[in-house]
Amino acid sequence: MLKFFLNVSKEAQLERLNERLENPEKYWKHNDGDWDTRAKFDEYQKVYDTIFERCSYIPWHFVPADSNWQKLYYVAKVVHETLKNMNIQWPPLKSERFKAK
Repeated sequence: MLKFFLNVSKEAQLERLNERLENPEKYWKHNDGDWDTRAKFDEYQKVYDTIFERCSYIPWHFVPADSNWQKLYYVAKVVHETLKNMNIQWPPLKSERFKAK
């Protein structure tokens, strides 16, 4: 199991919220409640710290998520390395008919 925390900075969050007000293509993402949540940004960070401490049996991967391409690259890299390290093999052929003689 892999656990990722997509960490968006306070500055990037503000940019994204403002973009939802200014860009008609992003109006659908707008929610007035997001501004209330933003006002509690620092409180949320403290709660996240507690969660990370208490739920760390499986380690977290903290992903800088201000940039989408960096976020996707980091997650893909972790998944790729994990799969590579698993050394997954194809299952053996179970048919007697086609086994080499």
